[in-house]
Amino acid sequence: TVFLFSFLFPAGISLNELAFRLVAGPFIEILKINPEAKAIVSSGYGIDPVMASHTSFGFRDVLPKPFTASSLFEVVNKVLRES
Repeated sequence: TVFLFSFLFPAGISLNELAFRLVAGPFIEILKINPEAKAIVSSGYGIDPVMASHTSFGFRDVLPKPFTASSLFEVVNKVLRES
């Protein structure tokens, strides 16, 4: 199972709070139900702490916005092929 998280990050939010909202929140709950779940993070911001270090937040890959159907297909297939 692959989930795509698309976020708009509010200005002034701390990295710790952001990590809690993303990882300790919804994705942790998903992992409780399905420990094999994989997640991709997507954002349109060029300088984004989660996009820059996505693996430390538990995400398998990134998908910069705007993206095409082709790039979505490519990233999802890459993540699915990972063990």
